[in-house]
Amino acid sequence: MNENSIILKVKNLNTRFDTPDGEVAAANEISFTLKKGESLGVVGESGSGKTQIFMALMGLLAKNGKTTGEAIFKGQNILGLPVTELNKVRGVSLSMIFQDPMTSLNPYLKVSRQMTEVLIEHQGMSQKKALERSIEMLELVGIPEARKRVHMYPHEFSGGMRQRVMIAIALLCEPDLLIADEPTTALDVTIQAQILDLLHDLKDKLGMSIVMITHDLGVIASMCDHVMVMYGGRVVETGSVQALFSDAKHPYTRGLLQSMPRIDGDHNEDLYAIPGQPPNLQALPQGCAFQPRCQYATNLCQQERPQTTEFDAGRTASCHQLSSAFHASSPVKNNPVNVVEGVL
Repeated sequence: MNENSIILKVKNLNTRFDTPDGEVAAANEISFTLKKGESLGVVGESGSGKTQIFMALMGLLAKNGKTTGEAIFKGQNILGLPVTELNKVRGVSLSMIFQDPMTSLNPYLKVSRQMTEVLIEHQGMSQKKALERSIEMLELVGIPEARKRVHMYPHEFSGGMRQRVMIAIALLCEPDLLIADEPTTALDVTIQAQILDLLHDLKDKLGMSIVMITHDLGVIASMCDHVMVMYGGRVVETGSVQALFSDAKHPYTRGLLQSMPRIDGDHNEDLYAIPGQPPNLQALPQGCAFQPRCQYATNLCQQERPQTTEFDAGRTASCHQLSSAFHASSPVKNNPVNVVEGVL
């Protein structure tokens, strides 16, 4: 891979939280790369650690959190940077959209104030020029009557419009990398589709890279080039969208795919549900974290954590059974195009 084409390279990232009940291992030995202009989907159940990876990159961990490892963004290790240095990066060339705009937007300040402050602080714009730029960005993300609405408070917008405002704020400085954390959660399906279409269009217009954090494989299929599947604070499988959807290797990934409703499936059949519950990150089981829920688990799985194996170009999985018979039949159709279209 051409190093000049890589915008973000994370190596051996570990995130820990100290709690009264002991240490919580939220993210363990996370390594991945993201190229300029590409999109990465990070998928997993709630509590899998996917959000904490990127909160660590943004320097937004809770006070009881700590991170080790490397995160090289545009040639600079941003982990552990002093706040003054990190502020030159986040919100400028690295931005994040959070899943709940009502807790991310300041309810006491008009949208105009929240947007112009970003441009005045990071771009050195005048108040007048910053306001015009803010209006332009609101128009770009599809806010009707932007010149009027820029002076409204967050509570005066609908949920979908607030999410658009959050996207506009994140894009004000035209970042090279946008991290979107469950950007369509709590929105109705029509607004979800509009937000995803908007992000896809902005990615092409601005040439930026996107990390999409989600539990929804349908969102991954429609938005991303590559996928990173998280379970129990670790990466269990990676690959391109087409490869992973057509030939998933890890039992957890297969379970996620089987649990997705499909427009081309039998609507009379019950949806598959992965048995059991996600693990407690404070008390992970011995061996493979997924083994208590896995129908293919062996004694080896219960005793020893599997190492990450690269079995194809750009594809990895962490499973003792990679060469076993359970990979002979796939739970999803062995047609990459149909698989991706079938979950949308």
